[in-house]
Amino acid sequence: MIFVERPFHPTTLVSAAHTAMRGRRRQYDARHRLDELRAAEERFRTLADNIPTLCWMATPEGDIVWFNSRWYEYTGTSFEDQQGWGWESVHDPAFLPEVGRRWRQSLATGEPFEMTFPLRGADGVFRPFLTQVVPLRDDGGRIVRWFGTNTNVSREHRDRERLRLMVNELNHRVKNTLATVQAIAALTLRSHERPDRIRENLTARILALSKAHDVLTDTQWSGADLHEIAALAGVPFQSNGRAQRIRAQGPSVRLPPKTAIAVALAFHELATNAAKYGALSTSHGRISLTWRLKEARDGSELRIVWRESGGPPVKPPRRTGFGTRLIKRGLAADLGGSVNIDYRPEGLVCTIEARLMPAPEGPVLGTPSLGRSLDLDRDAAHAAAARD
Repeated sequence: MIFVERPFHPTTLVSAAHTAMRGRRRQYDARHRLDELRAAEERFRTLADNIPTLCWMATPEGDIVWFNSRWYEYTGTSFEDQQGWGWESVHDPAFLPEVGRRWRQSLATGEPFEMTFPLRGADGVFRPFLTQVVPLRDDGGRIVRWFGTNTNVSREHRDRERLRLMVNELNHRVKNTLATVQAIAALTLRSHERPDRIRENLTARILALSKAHDVLTDTQWSGADLHEIAALAGVPFQSNGRAQRIRAQGPSVRLPPKTAIAVALAFHELATNAAKYGALSTSHGRISLTWRLKEARDGSELRIVWRESGGPPVKPPRRTGFGTRLIKRGLAADLGGSVNIDYRPEGLVCTIEARLMPAPEGPVLGTPSLGRSLDLDRDAAHAAAARD
């Protein structure tokens, strides 16, 4: 409101009108800027609350004054119990001292903060998060805020652990392969055949070993018969017409890919260990491999028994090797069953029990026979050739 004295000059009225218009314009400008601020705040809140990252802001002294909704959803907390330094309540106590030390160091130096540590979720589970915090400065270079993000890196940690296990298993496989080749060479050189025959037999056995490895690496299988898998396990230990080393007996069972590879891994491990320490490390050792099926309401139960005899006296190992752990834990997990290894003095016995679920396109089990016996050393070459 503008008061005009009487009498007044016309220029006074014009000046008053201009003043009123400037005031109204300032009001409109202020309202426009306020609307822009509200729109910007809404855009920021929409972005901050919908990105898959926990975000927060803190004062220059490190007291947190804002969290996005993702933080509350993950931690199951509220602002009242998280503001200030209340965030410490969701940190793993084992890591909290180092987190606090590093954070206080950044507050003192003004340097960005980066560290990976666990945060507890609303379900009580600690998961690893990569935390990155940067200072926000004014035109004079003074810190006015700290902005932080916490990114869930559980998948990356799992992938890294899986890669580490794969590298360890690869190293183990290479060592086992070399040990198998050494055992094959030793058994072949013990014979009294002509040098050319020894060379021929050794080459054939190493070639058979490479074909047997196809079972372990060909993940595109549509399935495999248990007889074929058993035959491939015995391929490297053919005895050229003498007494057979590995004999298998059981009904026809067609396994799905995952189960087939798991069983092939187990047979390969058992055969390798037998070549290094057990029945296959001597010229007169034998292995009996049998299996049977038992029908169940929701599938079939498969029981496999690997039994060694004629080898050196068996003693339980002082420590569990990687191969044994792979069989007992990995195979049991893949098959959804159990694996038991019995170190009997007369020979190792490994019992594998698994549940086979019906496949969508039909049963994976063949028609059970009355006990078909398979001469592995005679038929293994045919099974291996079929893989080429």
